[in-house]
Amino acid sequence: MVSETVPDAAIPPKVDPETLVLRGRPSRIIRFRRGAIIAIAALGSTAIVGVTWIALKPATFRIVAGAEDQKDIANHAPDDALAGAPKSYGDVPRLGPPLPGDLGRPIL
Repeated sequence: MVSETVPDAAIPPKVDPETLVLRGRPSRIIRFRRGAIIAIAALGSTAIVGVTWIALKPATFRIVAGAEDQKDIANHAPDDALAGAPKSYGDVPRLGPPLPGDLGRPIL
């Protein structure tokens, strides 16, 4: 049996394991202060409550019209579109017979 010996020069030097990392370094963990999170949550919920309050139009935010403004509204002439409208339901023209393809009564 012949045993072959490999010379020491043919063996490559060992590589540092730190250079063989397959994954990148994970990103830094971002930590928030508890007080900052509470402040942001309180500010957001206060804004939502404020917008909701204004949307519901409480009496304190309504503009109160004076007596002079009320008189101007009563004397105001109606718009041109309303001038030709019927004055009551009796003046509304009656509908004619149904057209072909009309279903007739409501389907509810």
